[in-house]
Amino acid sequence: MTAPERLAETDLPTECEVAVVGSGFGAAVAAARLAPHVDRGGLVVLERGREWVPGDFPADFVSVRSAVRTRRNPLGLFDLSLGADMDSLVASGLGGGSLIYANVLLEPRPEVFATGWPGGIDSESLAPWFDRVREILRPEVSVDEQDARGGPRTVPGSLRGSGFDPAATSADVHGRAAEHRPRFAKVEALEALAAARGTTTTKVPVAINLTRPEGPNEHGVVQPRCTLCGNCMTGCNVGAKTTMRASYLPRAHADGARLVTGAEVTTVTPSSRPGRRWCLTGTRHVVRGGRVVPRRFELHCDVVVLGAGSLGTTGILLRSRDRGLDLSAALGDHFSGNGDSLAVAYNSSGRRTGLGARDAFAPEFETGPTITAMVDLRTSEGGHLVQDGAVPYGLAEALRRILGARFALQRDEKVWCDLRGNGCPPGCGALEHSQVWLAMGADGARGRITLDRRGRPRVAWRGSGHQRIFAEQARDVALLSENTEARLVANPRHALLGRGRPSYTPVTVHPLGGAVTADSVERGACDSRGRVFTGDGRVHAGLYVTDGALCPTSTGANPSLTIAALAERNVDHLIRDDLARLRAER
Repeated sequence: MTAPERLAETDLPTECEVAVVGSGFGAAVAAARLAPHVDRGGLVVLERGREWVPGDFPADFVSVRSAVRTRRNPLGLFDLSLGADMDSLVASGLGGGSLIYANVLLEPRPEVFATGWPGGIDSESLAPWFDRVREILRPEVSVDEQDARGGPRTVPGSLRGSGFDPAATSADVHGRAAEHRPRFAKVEALEALAAARGTTTTKVPVAINLTRPEGPNEHGVVQPRCTLCGNCMTGCNVGAKTTMRASYLPRAHADGARLVTGAEVTTVTPSSRPGRRWCLTGTRHVVRGGRVVPRRFELHCDVVVLGAGSLGTTGILLRSRDRGLDLSAALGDHFSGNGDSLAVAYNSSGRRTGLGARDAFAPEFETGPTITAMVDLRTSEGGHLVQDGAVPYGLAEALRRILGARFALQRDEKVWCDLRGNGCPPGCGALEHSQVWLAMGADGARGRITLDRRGRPRVAWRGSGHQRIFAEQARDVALLSENTEARLVANPRHALLGRGRPSYTPVTVHPLGGAVTADSVERGACDSRGRVFTGDGRVHAGLYVTDGALCPTSTGANPSLTIAALAERNVDHLIRDDLARLRAER
């Protein structure tokens, strides 16, 4: 495979017109849309992590472990934050959360926007922006023989959007007719849950090249077809996943944006330089002689767009407030884990398809994308959805031994195969007979982001894991386990992290809120366009938030499409209504 072209650079200027902090779903959209309106080199994207391209991502447990972000490894990919009230896992790298997301692009139900959101933001007003994101990311669905018999009706039009590829209903990734591929076992298990709950399964749209010709995409990035290896969540080494690094960021780069990696922003405060409005301070992490060397930096600019994620953006603003920046008292409020939960149906009666393949380029079995289908149990009053999942190969070995040790006393031959390792036939272990289930819903968004003694963001939310939504989700994943004669591990946190860790503490991969959009300064940190409020309800000129920190509630679905659509909407307002005025006032 030809090495992909690198987009990032390490040289950081001291001044620019526009600085975009972060490179995930919100920040990448902002960079791509703003770059054509700024002189070449005048827009700088600051990403705290390194650039990861296909072939770089960790493929086994040793490399996964070495890619965890720590104080000694600030360029690690996986940023795991453990807390008494909630744990979170986010990505650090050029492309942000898109590097390790499960690729699902779902719109929230219209009822999500009825409470907590400012006027003017609802499903109808966001519809063109949802479509605009889908036109860039081009979601498809994974099809099989049952879909082929049912035709396009198996993929509701409400999930397709204008970016849906109709070819996905007729051919699979290998060019075979869809009717020749059997349904994944993990989808069959979901169908049993759907039948028990009086509904049906739905295939989800995923931003992956499943059917399109291989070669450069419309952004100039070579994008092979998916091999169905199931390793999406440790990074796609094949290159089939449509990340921000494969879509919006190349557009920004082509239009003159500078993408600087290893630049972690700490604060944003008024600039002392004539003609500049803001000063970003932070730490550069530069690799020298195999070592990461930290260096302080300042970047003076006129416009700042914060897109470092819910925890990252809120942390920057909280530290800035400690330095004297006048901000809303509501900063930090309305944190949501998106009602996320994860469970494992362990050691079932039949072979599952919930493990990633050892060789992503020539997988020994077809797992499929991490998520392919869901049972949608959401209603106008709340509810949740359940999706199939897959354990990447890089995490499978650790999970195999941890869960094997937990259930060793059962004297089950499949469990002992996992513990023995060598000497057992391939596929005989308990983990090959297990399935990961993912759920999300409405969790109340009553968490608060604060700073610890080191100035790092932490979530305070007493009783977060005891909410009704998690009991309802647990009921359904328990039914999934019963249907397959498996042992339910309702929250693997306790087994993975050991004693002293409460088993009911939620783990989220979709942190939202903290600097939320609102109609007034009393209810949020930003206005309906993402402009940051001052303490008295005016807005700071040239200071914006454009990521998941804006969401005042859970989305009840995978939130990437919502975050990107909000960014498209708000940056359009910035360009049309604010940019010329900000330049004139300089």
